[in-house]
Amino acid sequence: MVELLQQVGAVLAAALSGELRGEALIKRCTEVAEELRRASTGEATVPHEVWHFLHDADLRVRDPANAKVQLERIRSILLLAR
Repeated sequence: MVELLQQVGAVLAAALSGELRGEALIKRCTEVAEELRRASTGEATVPHEVWHFLHDADLRVRDPANAKVQLERIRSILLLAR
């Protein structure tokens, strides 16, 4: 489980830095969300906003305004976690 949560953190960091964008971001977020689902942990393991971020990657690519809001929420969550 720790490794999976590290993967979640890596995806969030890559998205915030702009390293992952477009189809690559959709693919990686979908993979990590599926791994969380298979681990039967889903939202219970990560904050709701993180689960939402992973699940809605395709929406962020199509809607830059939504992307900006979600990225700011994730940035705030990560800052609070420090």
